[in-house]
Amino acid sequence: MNSQNQIRISGFVGMIAAGLWLAALSIEYRYRLQPPGNGSWLYYADQFMFFLALVGYLIMLLGFWQSKAMGDGRFGKISMGIFIAGIAALLIAQVVQWLTNNADFFLFPIGGIFQLLGGVLTGFAVVTAKRWDGWQRFAPLLQGLYY
Repeated sequence: MNSQNQIRISGFVGMIAAGLWLAALSIEYRYRLQPPGNGSWLYYADQFMFFLALVGYLIMLLGFWQSKAMGDGRFGKISMGIFIAGIAALLIAQVVQWLTNNADFFLFPIGGIFQLLGGVLTGFAVVTAKRWDGWQRFAPLLQGLYY
């Protein structure tokens, strides 16, 4: 499989992850399943949906890294590394939450801050690298500013 197909597949996985995240979020709020939750099967199914969405985001970011849309410079690489580290920290934190049934794990805020900071910085790197044309060039920045 060539590099271009891998990047497209990772982008598609990212879109599916976003849909899964929205579905899990609507279930969480509809049935009041915010962590630490009530221990029901629905709570664990909902948390598993969030976990799968984070895995999808991580796959998308790895494809994004491969696309080099943020340029070849140090700024783009560091910002993308921070973004990936944030998602990875959230994945680890979620697994620890399942094992300990404690939502107060230090990696949740660290992962959130890294995701926020990495998203915004990566967005700026993509805009300034000018490797993408049109609205796509601003999509990572808009996603980063969303958080």
